[in-house]
Amino acid sequence: MEIKKTSINLTEQSVQFHSNVCVEGDIVVPDIKPDIREILLADASAVTQSATYRNGKLHISGTVFFKILYRPEADDEGCELKSLNTSFAFSDSVDIPSGEDVKFYVGASTEHIGFTLVNSRKLSMKVIVALSVNGYRNRLYEPICAISGNDVQCREKRHNIYLPVADEQADISVSDFLTVPADMPDIDEILKVDAWASGGDCKIMNGKVMVKGTLHVKTLYTAACDGYTTNLVSHEIPFTEMIEAEQVDENCAVYVTFAVQDVSATARGDMNGDTKIISADILIRARLKASKTIQETICDDCYSIHGKLSTEADAMHFLEYVTSDNTEFTHTQTVPMPNNVKLKDVIHVTCKPIVREMCFENGVFHLRGTLVSFLLYREDKENGLIKSAVTETDFDWQNNMAGEDLVADCDLWVEDIAATKQNEESAEVKATLGLCVKVLKQQNMNILTNCDLTETEEAAAEKPSLVIYFAEDGDTLWDVAKRYGTTVEKIKTANGIEDDAFVKGKKVLIPRAC
Repeated sequence: MEIKKTSINLTEQSVQFHSNVCVEGDIVVPDIKPDIREILLADASAVTQSATYRNGKLHISGTVFFKILYRPEADDEGCELKSLNTSFAFSDSVDIPSGEDVKFYVGASTEHIGFTLVNSRKLSMKVIVALSVNGYRNRLYEPICAISGNDVQCREKRHNIYLPVADEQADISVSDFLTVPADMPDIDEILKVDAWASGGDCKIMNGKVMVKGTLHVKTLYTAACDGYTTNLVSHEIPFTEMIEAEQVDENCAVYVTFAVQDVSATARGDMNGDTKIISADILIRARLKASKTIQETICDDCYSIHGKLSTEADAMHFLEYVTSDNTEFTHTQTVPMPNNVKLKDVIHVTCKPIVREMCFENGVFHLRGTLVSFLLYREDKENGLIKSAVTETDFDWQNNMAGEDLVADCDLWVEDIAATKQNEESAEVKATLGLCVKVLKQQNMNILTNCDLTETEEAAAEKPSLVIYFAEDGDTLWDVAKRYGTTVEKIKTANGIEDDAFVKGKKVLIPRAC
């Protein structure tokens, strides 16, 4: 008897959980800025700086960045809007009993942003930071893939095993000088810069991955031309970056998603002395995922016709690739105006998609979530004020994906967003969301890791040459052949059958193996 083994190095997801951290703090208006009359927009984003495992706990630290737009109290200054930007640190510790050899990935997003105006110089902020933690552990399996020998029957199964190869993060710095169009007024003060990255084209090059994307930048600023006005200018910046990924090769499926970590911008004068240059420095965190599917033959059972096999087995948990979908979908919102308010025009819009649930129901995959949009608009009246509206609507993206024990790996991001005036009573927000869904099937099986053949003294003549057996529920050809010490092929030949499963009560002729 000859045994052949194979080596399978699996990356198993050993940790997956979600945690919420409440971050609170006060924002004090700097002396150089006017008092607050009304808060128009309070936005927040969160990033993680570190995730360190020690003493049975995962210690996570990060920063929440707040962006506040407000209407100032001092009307005589003539400015419509002012801004406040600040940040708070946060930390969290989670009990993980055995995580010494686990590689952790931690994502952060903000939900439920709230504020209280304490007085005209102080703002109390509260936000929930949602943390998603995934931990991966490498484990080496060495299953038997074949057993040779005339006396030994081995059941072999071929599997498409999904292997996560890399889950890496890399920071990309983008710096550029952005020009305000000549027909727009000069910059007096930059109020708010919103940036997001889309694209993510990948090219594998000798253990490295070259990623390409587009950075979308929208700058809201005030101008002092013909009285203070609020203006919005948009830019797109293509970028390319090389990310180290030693284990990635040309057989891998690779995709990357982006999250803007930090944005800073200052106004500068151009060659004509006009303040039409925006010096922007933007930090993007790229998350690169790479995987491959390998085909492996694995033995999960064996027996000897004349001898006795003693076997050693192990439980193996792995994922099989089923399908994937890399697509876009559009979600539209209607933003109604408050009573007695008429819409003149839309100034600016931002949005944030929040995933609430991923599930399989009746052969359909559902990605359910909420799109939160922040709209700035001007009311239609003489000396109309800039106002804001926050709108939340649910979405349910669906795709037919039938099967049992399915799991989904999903990434969702903003590709584009635009807002238009429908009429005096409402505006329309249209968001294009990028989506990458990978569907996998959970497999749990026993694998043979070793076996030993012991010869028996039982003579073949002592066995009957033919047995009549009446099938029971769940019987398979393999089960019956193993029970009576014969082969699957002999049972098929004796009964003229091909199907693996029997009908209960069916008479089956079982011939002796030799």
